[in-house]
Amino acid sequence: MTEVPAEVQRLLDAANGHDIDAFLPGFTEDGVVDDWGREFRGAAAIRGWATTSSSASRSAST
Repeated sequence: MTEVPAEVQRLLDAANGHDIDAFLPGFTEDGVVDDWGREFRGAAAIRGWATTSSSASRSAST
C-alpha cells in the first residue's frame, strides 16, 4: 500500500472529522473548492461552504 504524506493525511483526517479549523490550513488564501460546479474562493468562502454545505458535512475521503 502507498504511504500517504503526513500533511495529506492530516488534511484527510480533519475533513473526515469535520474539523473546519484543522481543515482550512490545507488551503492557500486564494484556494478554491469546486462543489459540483459551485466555486468557493478564499478562506472565508471555503469556511462558509464547510460549515453549511451538505456536501462538506457528508464527505469522507480515504
